Amino acid sequence: MNSSLLLEPLLEPDPNPDSAVPPPVTNEDENDDENLDVEEKVQIEEPAQAPPPLPIEKVAEEDKRRPHPVKRALYKVFPFLEKREDLRRVTANDRTGNAGYKYADNVVVSAKYNILTFVPLNLFEQFMRVANIYFLALVILQSIPQISSVPYYTTLIPLIIVLLITAIKDGYDDIKRHVSDYQINNRHVTVLSGTGLMEVKWKDVRVGDVLKLKNDESVTADLLLLSSSEPNSLVFIETAELD
Repeated sequence: MNSSLLLEPLLEPDPNPDSAVPPPVTNEDENDDENLDVEEKVQIEEPAQAPPPLPIEKVAEEDKRRPHPVKRALYKVFPFLEKREDLRRVTANDRTGNAGYKYADNVVVSAKYNILTFVPLNLFEQFMRVANIYFLALVILQSIPQISSVPYYTTLIPLIIVLLITAIKDGYDDIKRHVSDYQINNRHVTVLSGTGLMEVKWKDVRVGDVLKLKNDESVTADLLLLSSSEPNSLVFIETAELD
């Protein structure tokens, strides 16, 4: 008797459990994965670059401009000691408006003395020298009989002669400075006044004036070049007097 036997194959256990089929992904899981990716991207982004450091020269200049800590402390206690430069505004060809800022004039003064200040200032400068102070102290000591038996005029007369010779020399040099200042201050220069040109003296030039200088003419003051008749607006300046 032939009989057939139907056998069903038995499922053998998978030796690799990790290879199991993953569960289906829902929309919530996809959103979580996207959020994680965004957070990772945000964390991976490079930080903003810091500004480049200042060059050593600029740092040194800023340090020089800063006052000393002792000076800063004094400025806090005595604010009037700190000299602050206000904002400077200059309008070209406007003497009336520039006069309100009280800028310095263009008068050249190189002389040290005048008729009233010559004697006191010259004596003060001469007695700033150690030798003159020494001889003056010697004259004072010799004028006391208990200290010295030498008459004081033996030292006083040579000291007076030295002071007189030095004063004459300083006075002569200062007279030459006065003459030079007078000549420089009374030179003439062409200035734009309104819509026309006029001749004024150097000492009457003010901040904001527009000047017209010709070839081989001395420069009146610190100027800003606006235009030149030379090609490409070139200007050649001789600085022999400054050097």
